[in-house]
Amino acid sequence: MNQCKRAKQRVMQILMGRYKEEYAQVWDYARECVVQNPSSRVYAEVVERPLPDCEPRFNRFYVCFDACKRGFLAGCRRVVGLDGCFLKGLCKGELLAAVGRDANNQMFPIAWAVVKIENKDTWSWFLKNLMVDLDINDGGGWAFMSDQQKGLVPALAELMPYAEHRMCARHIYANWAKNYKGDMLQKQFWQIAKSTNMADFRLAKQGLLQLTKEGFDALFQTEAKHWCRAFFSEEFKCDIIDNNLSEAFNGRILEARCKPIISMLDDIRVMVITRLHMQRDEATKWSRECGPRIVKKLDANVTASRFCHPVWNGENGYEIIHNNDKYVVNLDRRKCSCRAWELSGIPCPHAICAILMKQERPEDYLHD
Repeated sequence: MNQCKRAKQRVMQILMGRYKEEYAQVWDYARECVVQNPSSRVYAEVVERPLPDCEPRFNRFYVCFDACKRGFLAGCRRVVGLDGCFLKGLCKGELLAAVGRDANNQMFPIAWAVVKIENKDTWSWFLKNLMVDLDINDGGGWAFMSDQQKGLVPALAELMPYAEHRMCARHIYANWAKNYKGDMLQKQFWQIAKSTNMADFRLAKQGLLQLTKEGFDALFQTEAKHWCRAFFSEEFKCDIIDNNLSEAFNGRILEARCKPIISMLDDIRVMVITRLHMQRDEATKWSRECGPRIVKKLDANVTASRFCHPVWNGENGYEIIHNNDKYVVNLDRRKCSCRAWELSGIPCPHAICAILMKQERPEDYLHD
């Protein structure tokens, strides 16, 4: 036992030496990143020295490479997932990240930062930097997805009052389901969250009220506009109700989070640039005009359109009967009264039914 303790002590001394050495080099690392990646914003902050003779202490570190910024602004939707995760090494802290969603519904890392703790101050600092990089003013025309992290909600409301703030429905359900369990309640919750229009929302909401009055009151303490599709804006062409992309990013850097700061940051950098290269090469192999994930959704909607019955209602106007419900489709305006087409940018089964009746291709009606 004593031999094991001595061995552990030696290992910890070696590791701590590496940590101290790397924290002493964060300024040099930030400077080198900017030199090699012009127009990027990479910098470190230290806390004020209590005495002139004291060594400066690390406070926080922010990274946004120019390639990530330009790629996101050029080809991704204006929807950003925000999340934080714990560092697992000897020096504790948190890594904050902003992750976009590309045209194939996959993650697109934008910026990340290392901070001591996750609170309103650190989130405000991170968001201010992100606003500068992405040229965001008051949040108008942007949507942010979060897991209700501590300090993030008030920071977003204060800095970007006109942004659409979505909250991960999976986290809301997980917290709610601690007290309200059962398959019926689970099914009813997801019916509410996935409702794309107010008629379906009210119907699903009434169904939950009939099942449990207490659960109904507890669930709607969080406003439905944050986690239900019926309230989401149509301008983003993104109907996500979870923050899976941010969690996918956290999962990809799991091993890096156990390392000293510069080793961790460089592992993340290598992961991001390797991913950009691989995704670009994969895009050249696409057999259709859009990504494979979009094709899969579109094909599923084509299959579902077989159960729709179209009724011509004027030039480019159609009335679609589906499961005894009626929907109005206007192909010129690219609208369906179910709102699924407007929210996702992918033609819904009702719209595809009308498109096929007109003898046209559903792919031509995908949003750019």
